[in-house]
Amino acid sequence: MDDSLVVTTVPNPSEAQVRQAMRLAQELHVRYVPRKTTVRKMRRQLRVDQILVAGERLTLFVEDQEVFFHPSMALVRVKRMLAGDTDVLIEKSGLQRGDSVLDCTLGMGADAIVFAHAAGPHGKVVGIERSPVLAVLVREGLCTWKSDVPEFDQAMRRVQVRTGDHLDSMRALPDQSVDVVYFDPMFRVTVADAHSFQPVRLLSVPDPLSPEAVQEAKRIARKSVVLKERPSSGEFERLGFPQPLRRSRSFTYSVIRLREEESQ
Repeated sequence: MDDSLVVTTVPNPSEAQVRQAMRLAQELHVRYVPRKTTVRKMRRQLRVDQILVAGERLTLFVEDQEVFFHPSMALVRVKRMLAGDTDVLIEKSGLQRGDSVLDCTLGMGADAIVFAHAAGPHGKVVGIERSPVLAVLVREGLCTWKSDVPEFDQAMRRVQVRTGDHLDSMRALPDQSVDVVYFDPMFRVTVADAHSFQPVRLLSVPDPLSPEAVQEAKRIARKSVVLKERPSSGEFERLGFPQPLRRSRSFTYSVIRLREEESQ
């Protein structure tokens, strides 16, 4: 049992919120503690680092910060696509309607949502996240968060979340079993204005992407393997991806094409 995390509810919870908290505590193999005081006092009294609170939204309190699901720029990107614009990630990946995607570094799920929208109702998007509590936060949020765009909400519901190690997950898959494999590892070098990502950084596993993972991705992908990174990080060269031509952005994509007819 993980002693660094407990699950509780908001004050005066509904029966559904209590059931959710108890269910998540069982899933995460942690304690469920009925809510009797403030989160700050609970952390001090129980001597835990993290408290997951079930309420109108699922919220994790960690190091005096609140982490909860929000689709971030994914909603803006999908709205632009609905208006007829292209999305750089979708264009680079070569994804088509009905395709399947394995997002090996799910994080908060923004790119997975965009993939799910582009792949459509007959496509498949699976996101893998090593942090169990982050996977729970995102999975529950994808199921419940509502926007003013039905197509966006439908895309969120189609994303399948898996907890685990992406290398182990890929090793269990047959050759050429997905169309696109995507990596968005935690950047090795942060930027000063990236405050919104700090809570997620606290939960994410900071290990660098391994060459073995890239080789497995090339084995299971039918169309492409995509890596998002900082242009000057050196990760593209280290992992065998083509060096992107554009260096002005804070991040960019590089693509390994698996079929000659789709080469850039």
